[in-house]
Amino acid sequence: VDHEEEAYIFSRELRMRLGVEVVSLALDADAEELTVLKDVDYLLTTSWHMKEVRTIADGIGKPVLEIKPSHQIYTEILAAARDQNIAVVIKDERTMHASHEIFMNIYHPSTQKKFWIASIDRDDLIDDIVDKADLIFVSPMCWDEMRKRTPADKELKTYDHFISEKTINDLKELQLLG
Repeated sequence: VDHEEEAYIFSRELRMRLGVEVVSLALDADAEELTVLKDVDYLLTTSWHMKEVRTIADGIGKPVLEIKPSHQIYTEILAAARDQNIAVVIKDERTMHASHEIFMNIYHPSTQKKFWIASIDRDDLIDDIVDKADLIFVSPMCWDEMRKRTPADKELKTYDHFISEKTINDLKELQLLG
């Protein structure tokens, strides 16, 4: 993937749910870094990066599998946003392109409640979120920092399952066949 946060989240989940070894690489990895791919069985990526990863995979003769995100995350946030002020706190704003489009185009017209998407380093927004949000969804990479900055009575939530059940089940099937 192209961002540290995505790599961390997906790698962590694959290790936890499947017990597999995971090598995380950014799309801009140099040739030396890419040499570790010769020892992997599959390359996994999201639909956003499929073209670039297929090029790499074709060069080393490895199959590519798509990581599909869990829609439960979006539906839970949108359901909560109907009657609460909601925030999503992430580490890197570059990872929010899809979420930002989804939330601002679907959510924003449907309610008058406040909604924020902010990176953890935006102190001005984080202060506003801590003060005004009823529920804060937090990336696993930001959990410790947000817990420190947020009063105990403020509700924080994170996810362990960012990858769809279908993707996980497909990968389990491959494990059984492998």
